[in-house]
Amino acid sequence: MTIHSPTTALLATLIGAYLIATGLGGLVNQDRWRRALEEFAASPALLLIAGAVGFIAGAAIIGVHNRWSDPLAVAVSLVGWSAMAKGLGLIVLQDRGLHLTRPLATATRIWAIVVLVLGLAFLIAGLTAKPIIY
Repeated sequence: MTIHSPTTALLATLIGAYLIATGLGGLVNQDRWRRALEEFAASPALLLIAGAVGFIAGAAIIGVHNRWSDPLAVAVSLVGWSAMAKGLGLIVLQDRGLHLTRPLATATRIWAIVVLVLGLAFLIAGLTAKPIIY
C-alpha cells in the first residue's frame, strides 16, 4: 500500500501491536475481561483515569497525524478521533454510557477475535506500507 507519510506507517504498526495484545489478552483471560468491565463500571476513579488516558492518547495521535490522504491514514486518524471521543465520553458521561459496552461482557471471545483481526490488519498495513518520497 502506498501512503503519503511515514508517520502513518509507524502509528498503524503501534496501533496494530496494541490491538493484537488486547485481543490475545481477551482470548486468554476471558473471565478477567468480564470482571474488569464490572469493576470498571463500579469505579468513578477508574472511569476518569481511563477517560483521561483515552483522550490524551487520541489527542497525541491527532496532534501528529490528522491526515486523510490515503486509506491507512484515514484509519489511523479515525482511531485517534475515536479514542478522543471515547475519553471525553468517559469523563463527561461516566457510567451512563457504559450500557453500550455491556454486550461485550457476554461476548468476550467474539470481541477479542475482532480486536485481534483488526490489530493484525493494522500491523500488516503499517509494516508493508511504502511512503511516497517527494
